[in-house]
Amino acid sequence: MSEIKQSLTRRIWQKIERNHLPILCLALLAGTAIKLFYALTTIGTNDVYYWHTFMRYIVKHGSVNIYRDIWYYNHPPLMSLFLELCAKLQHYFYNGFPFLMRLPAIIADIGSFILIYRLLKTYQESQKAFYSALLFALSPIMIFISGFHGNTDPVFLFLILLAAYFFLRNSLSLSALSLGLAINIKIVPLITIPVFFFFIESRKKKLQFCGILMFAFAAGFAYHLANNFACVYRNIFSYGGLQGIWGISQVLSFHFGPEIVAKYLPVGKLLIFLTIVVSAYRLSLHHSGNRESTFFQEGRQLEQKKGNDFLFALSWTFMLFFVFTPGFGVQYLAWMVVPGILLGLRGALFINITGGLFLFLVYTFWCGGTPWHYADSDSMGVWHGWPEFLALLLWLFIFLWAIQIFLSERQKFIGIVDQNGKE
Repeated sequence: MSEIKQSLTRRIWQKIERNHLPILCLALLAGTAIKLFYALTTIGTNDVYYWHTFMRYIVKHGSVNIYRDIWYYNHPPLMSLFLELCAKLQHYFYNGFPFLMRLPAIIADIGSFILIYRLLKTYQESQKAFYSALLFALSPIMIFISGFHGNTDPVFLFLILLAAYFFLRNSLSLSALSLGLAINIKIVPLITIPVFFFFIESRKKKLQFCGILMFAFAAGFAYHLANNFACVYRNIFSYGGLQGIWGISQVLSFHFGPEIVAKYLPVGKLLIFLTIVVSAYRLSLHHSGNRESTFFQEGRQLEQKKGNDFLFALSWTFMLFFVFTPGFGVQYLAWMVVPGILLGLRGALFINITGGLFLFLVYTFWCGGTPWHYADSDSMGVWHGWPEFLALLLWLFIFLWAIQIFLSERQKFIGIVDQNGKE
């Protein structure tokens, strides 16, 4: 039976392979067209309204005092420059500011699509690259978040992928600059630093990478931190998302109420930090041991092994975040699309279908029905019913998938490969 299934799969792929690039281009065109339709015909969520409020303040009062006067402005200073640019350009575009606010995410998704295909074709196989790029191009999560929601998450996700691409091509300077730019979009990419750091082989290269990364960080943050450290730290680095609506904090909210949820906030952040650092370290040790034990393998095989190990560790980082995070926003689901694809297409398909349905129901609720125009979460409040169930189902799936991955790959986490190739 399995031989028949494999034979059928091979025949299907042989037919697709001849036309796989036109199919991918059509999928990308279709996904991008839907995103542009949303961007040109809707306002989006109230995140777009907040961004517009931030823009008006910055134009009048500058980008330093906003951290003091608007406590919920939790974006790096670079985004203030982007908002100033939007203020000048908004009158030249149809749908003005709401369109401009979502345009970078739509463009970034095109870049992510290309990088996913190139990375997987290089380090895995053409068939996996095709299906992965196809899933990303038509991902309902990315379509809804990039096209409708109105935030910067897809942009920093593209920059993390770009940093990974340069890293695997041994361009550490460009990798560090890309990751530094991602941190200047949102600080979320900070969680990926341990993976990059531990997978760098020599101490000299580690120092080089960290030096360039610190330079990129300082270029964006130094002036504002020097002028208003307390408020910048409070707004950006102490931000924890909305609590009690995802994962462990959602379960705690069901059973114990908001007091216990608030107590989980520092615990959840600590768990994310510890599990990510320890996992990155252990996975890098396993990779180093494998590299030594396979010294006589061909360069192509070693390159593929390095790529797979590194991309696995990077994806695992985001999975740990979703398991333990005390805070959540619906746009966070975009963070799991690429890691899910890299960890396994079946799991990624479930996340995209379930996550896409969750977002559709939430945005419909916030908009007061269909068609969507303006999703006002402040007026409509937190979702209940089916979206609440789907959020819990998504977290439970990611949690169980993480356990399954850990058990199946436990030698990577708890074993060290010696020079003879033995655990």
